[in-house]
Amino acid sequence: MTKGTPHKNQHWVPQSYLKAWSDPDATEAGPHVWRFSKDGQSSSKKAPKGIFFEEDLYTIHLADGTRDLTVEHGLGGLESQFVEIRDTVLAQNKKLSSQQDLLLRAFIAAMQSRTRAHLDHWQGQFKTLLDDMRDSVMSKTPEEQEKFIKAMGPTVTSGKGLSFEDVQQVAEGPVGPIVVAMVQSQLPVLVQMNLAILKTDDDCGFITSDQPCVWSDPQAYKWPRIYQAPGLASQTIEVTLPASPNRLLVLSWRDRTGYRPVQTQVLDELNRRTRFYSNEYFICRRNQKREIWFDCGKPPE
Repeated sequence: MTKGTPHKNQHWVPQSYLKAWSDPDATEAGPHVWRFSKDGQSSSKKAPKGIFFEEDLYTIHLADGTRDLTVEHGLGGLESQFVEIRDTVLAQNKKLSSQQDLLLRAFIAAMQSRTRAHLDHWQGQFKTLLDDMRDSVMSKTPEEQEKFIKAMGPTVTSGKGLSFEDVQQVAEGPVGPIVVAMVQSQLPVLVQMNLAILKTDDDCGFITSDQPCVWSDPQAYKWPRIYQAPGLASQTIEVTLPASPNRLLVLSWRDRTGYRPVQTQVLDELNRRTRFYSNEYFICRRNQKREIWFDCGKPPE
C-alpha cells in the first residue's frame, strides 16, 4: 500500500469520540488523552489519532484491487453526527429529537460491534464452526462432500439460515460486513429500550476504553453458566457507553430516562465496570486512577 493512501488507518474507537477525553491542562500542541494499561500499572500520553486503529480494518478489497470504503465512510458519518449531538445537545442537557435519539442508539450499536476485540471474538466463533464443518466434509467421499455442502443451509439460525459459504465469509472474510450486520440486528431492540443520560461534574469524570460499550447484567450469575452471557432480551441488562467525561449513556428496560446526576459512588462503580470490560487499555482525561476501579468485588452468596 503506497504512502498517502486515503483512509488507511481506520479506528475502532473514533478519534473524534476520544478527543472529549483530552487533558484540559495540556500545554503541548495537539490534544492528548491518558491511556492506562488495564491493570493500571502504566499510563502514557497518547494522541487520539495514534491509538486504537488498524490499517484497512473495515475496507473490503474487491477482485480488481479497488478498496471499497463504504463501511468506513458510513461509520465516519455516524461519528460526526454523534459528536455534534454530544457537544450541542447532551452537554447542555437539551431534549433529544426523535432523529437524534435514533442516531445515538445507532452509535451505541456501532461502538459495541466495531472494536477489534469484539470482531476477533465473533470471527473466532465462526472459525471454530467452519473447522468443524470442514472436518465433517473431509470425512466424506467427493460425491458426499458435494451433497453435504449443498445441504448445509440453514446451518446457524439468526433470522435466516447461514450456508457453508456464509460461515466461511464471516470466519475468513472482511470484518466490515460483520459490523453492519450486527448494528442492523441490535438497533431494532435498542430503540425499544429506555435511554438515560447520566452526568457528573467530577474533575476526572467517566473513563472510557478500547472497548467502551458494555453490556452488563447483574443478575446473570443466577442463571446456568451456558446462559450467563448478557443478552438484550434480559430485563436486567444495562448497555452503557461513556459519551464524554461528563456524560454516560445507559440503555435498559428499567423505567429510567432523561438526564440524571450521579453521586461519586455510582460514578466509581460505572468506571469500575468500564475498566473491567476493557480489552487492554482504558482512557482517562487525567493521569489519575482510583483503587475502586480495580476492585473485583465479592462473589455472590
